[in-house]
Formats: sequence, C-alpha cells, structure tokens
Amino acid sequence: MDFDMFNELNDFDKLIVAFDISCFLGLCLMPFFVAQHYYYQYKYRSKSPNFHNP
Repeated sequence: MDFDMFNELNDFDKLIVAFDISCFLGLCLMPFFVAQHYYYQYKYRSKSPNFHNP
C-alpha cells in the first residue's frame, strides 16, 4: 500500500480502515479464544466430576 495514497485519505476513512482491520483480526482470533476457554472448562470439570453435584 502506497503511503501517499494513505495520506490522501481523510481521518474518517483512516478510522474505517483501522476498524475493518481490527474487526478482521478479532474474527480471526475469536474461535481460538473460545476454544481455549471451553477446553480449560472441560479439563477443569473432568478433573472434579463431583463439583456440580456433591
């Protein structure tokens, strides 16, 4: 991407581009964090099977 072309954009366009990039990265990273969360939750539950019904 050319820097002169990027400098010609106004601040609103730069904000939209930054927002699109952050949304794209968030969508790419979201399944990883969700899977990690469920994995640790499942691991913790399997360690203590009598946790929910003592």
